[in-house]
Amino acid sequence: FCDDAQSNTTLSAYNGSIGAKTGENVVWYDDPGRTSNDIITVTGDLAEGAHTFYARVTNDGTVCYADAELTITINSNPVPSVDDEAECVGATATFSTVNLGIGFTYQWYLDNVLIDDATSFTYTTDVLTADDAGNVYKVIVTDENNDTKCTGQDSGTLTINANPELKLKITQPSLCGSATGSIE
Repeated sequence: FCDDAQSNTTLSAYNGSIGAKTGENVVWYDDPGRTSNDIITVTGDLAEGAHTFYARVTNDGTVCYADAELTITINSNPVPSVDDEAECVGATATFSTVNLGIGFTYQWYLDNVLIDDATSFTYTTDVLTADDAGNVYKVIVTDENNDTKCTGQDSGTLTINANPELKLKITQPSLCGSATGSIE
């Protein structure tokens, strides 16, 4: 399970995984001694790591039983962090998150639309226009190091700063008198 998707897991959902058949009764415990005081039906909110639960499977109408164990491993979700960026019209902006290393994949989105081939821990925009102001760039990071493929996401917003206006007045002396002019 991923850390954000495992709270209060119902253990009876795993009865078939431990070999229980129709007509058999399964009781789950959180201790290997399978004492009646420790009967549980849901896991609660589990911390990251491996957690073992113990089952006793009995045959209805008999005193025969078999014991089984189920280990649930909770994997952490990646935690990317993307900052907001500010650039001027005509520039590009680069959004990034930490490179988490081998086994992590990255996919960037622009306003929740997948950006083709944007699969690095950094993403550089095309040349910016004023219309790009407010765009939201999101990355989803997937941990491919385990079967659960846990994900995490974060986003940053683009601010477009106005380019400065240049007004220049030049006065230049001349040998034939004085001449003035301006460029605006």
